[in-house]
Amino acid sequence: HRFNVSVSEIDNHDLRQRGTIAVAHVSNTRKDVEKLLRSVGLYAESVSGGEIISSIYDYHDPDAD
Repeated sequence: HRFNVSVSEIDNHDLRQRGTIAVAHVSNTRKDVEKLLRSVGLYAESVSGGEIISSIYDYHDPDAD
């Protein structure tokens, strides 16, 4: 609710020490999405006690298709 995003665990389901999480958000600009996703990552680290090892950002622009 805090960030208005969709979140799903997409890999490493059987591991307690590691998880792969996908976060989705829709916005008018790529810059807004990047800013929000960075905020989500910082928040996740602060409340989980964990560490984000890697982040990959992927964008879909329907006008570019």
